[in-house]
Amino acid sequence: MKNILLYIIGIFILLALSMTTGCGSGESRPEAADSIYSVEYLNSITLDNPERALALLDTVEQKNLINKFDIARLRCLAYHNGLSDYKNALRYGLEAYNMPEARLDAEILLLLLGVIADDYYQNGNYEESVRICAEGLKLASDSLLKDQVANFDVSLATNLWELGRKDEAYLRLDAAADILEKEAAKYRSYMAADDYVYSLGVYIQSLYSDCRYRDAIAMLPRYEQAMDCLESKDDIPDGLVDMRRASAYAAFASMLALEGDNRKADEIYRKLLETDYSKTPDGTQLFVPYLLARKRYAEALSYLKDEKEYWQANADTLSFDYIDTHLKREQEAYTGLNKTAEALRVANTIQQMSDTLRERERSAKALELAEIYKTQEQALQLEQQSTSILIRNIIISSALIFLILAVVFIIRILRYNKTINSKNKVMVKTIDELIGYKDELFERQEEVLQLRKELNEAKKNTDIEATLTETTENNEDSASSETPEKSESLLTEGDKMLYIRMNHEVQARRLYLNPNFSRKDLMSEFKISANKFSMLFKEFAGCTFSQYIQNCRLDYAVKLMRENPQWNFDAIAKEAQMSNGAFYSHFKRRFGMSPSDFRAGEASISSPD
Repeated sequence: MKNILLYIIGIFILLALSMTTGCGSGESRPEAADSIYSVEYLNSITLDNPERALALLDTVEQKNLINKFDIARLRCLAYHNGLSDYKNALRYGLEAYNMPEARLDAEILLLLLGVIADDYYQNGNYEESVRICAEGLKLASDSLLKDQVANFDVSLATNLWELGRKDEAYLRLDAAADILEKEAAKYRSYMAADDYVYSLGVYIQSLYSDCRYRDAIAMLPRYEQAMDCLESKDDIPDGLVDMRRASAYAAFASMLALEGDNRKADEIYRKLLETDYSKTPDGTQLFVPYLLARKRYAEALSYLKDEKEYWQANADTLSFDYIDTHLKREQEAYTGLNKTAEALRVANTIQQMSDTLRERERSAKALELAEIYKTQEQALQLEQQSTSILIRNIIISSALIFLILAVVFIIRILRYNKTINSKNKVMVKTIDELIGYKDELFERQEEVLQLRKELNEAKKNTDIEATLTETTENNEDSASSETPEKSESLLTEGDKMLYIRMNHEVQARRLYLNPNFSRKDLMSEFKISANKFSMLFKEFAGCTFSQYIQNCRLDYAVKLMRENPQWNFDAIAKEAQMSNGAFYSHFKRRFGMSPSDFRAGEASISSPD
């Protein structure tokens, strides 16, 4: 009896997958569009014609018409939906899952995760199926897709039930059904409503397998409401509602008969007979569980005979599926009719077929392992040869690249050094010339000051003397006033002469080498206010007073380096009243080269070519 509900739920799964896989992913090449090689067409035949889909996919792969992700994904769907070959479906599903393209579209990834979770479930690996369901739940929740969250809850519940966590499984099934009921009411499309019907089917199957027949039967009104909801939707595939109703009627009729409610069971069975699906070869198989439960064994055997002929004409009768869905029911019917000999005959057939199938599985597994070993051995040999060739080529290529890079590097270094040496020579010459010009300017300023002094003494009563005297008085007044006068903002020729006198005083007495010398000393000596003092140096020296002193020390250091080439830089820095760090950093900033580069340039200039 349990097998008929497994069959019903299997139909639910296949239909749900086939209806939700219509949105193809990936990008086909132009020549694949609108043809039998397109993703859309191949996806559409994975359920009804999986062998053709697989053959076309082989051609597509050879011609490289669509990407590898879609090829692996479609092979997974063909094996899963059309062939129920869950081992190969899992193989290709994981191959697609591990490709980067799987993460480009959340909806496609959710579909793939659902198929992989079901493949793990069908292969009995419930722990891995739970892991995949958890990943799908997180992705669906992050994508705000409530219907997908509910669908993964249904898949997770089936695994939890198998792992013995039945209470948690029922809670998830109940919550999923509530979510899908609300989602089904929102949309005119049949997809959410069909998911709702499917979730109830799984719920009912779980209760039936747990021998909770009354709880399962109590869900009949809700299931009928769900079917009414599905029937009211748009674009329903032909025969879907009728098939779903027939499957549900068969399940509930058999459960009611098992519970002893024959009147209600017969009523539901009559509804089953009124469906169009019950008149198809697949539909007549739904009668048998009810007939066996009602102990109408002769009628059951009649349908089983027709079913056997259908199996022999359309399917492989040497399979565990045939044993479970046909032979075991046939044995039960003969036993109920007290036909012991026939029942024993069927039992022997079941035993022989089971032994044959187990032997076939062992042989297939052995052949598979041998093929895998052979393939791995060949692959290992090819890999070793390829690795040896690759290593040799890498060594040769690396050596050539290294030599080329070394030559290029040496050439660049030589050219760079030559350029730097040329620039250093030019800069050293420029610095020497500037220092020379500065010394010459100092001498000229000294002469000007001496001549001006003599001129002042000779013409004490002239207008020039009066002008100089007035300038001095103005300077004294500005030093004593709290608010600067407007004249301080306009520097005169007299102010320039004042700066020249201060500069001459600093240079002549080498005040910059005195560690205790400060701006206050100079301001006091020349009776200048702080604002006027700063303006003079900013205007005529082009920098602050501290920078001016630093520049004087650097110029003095240059003279020491020229006059004493044997001195080290520590001695020069000490003599110029500078720390080593300040000497190096300020020298580089002022002259654009380090002290060592300057000394090297000086030596190259002085040495003969």
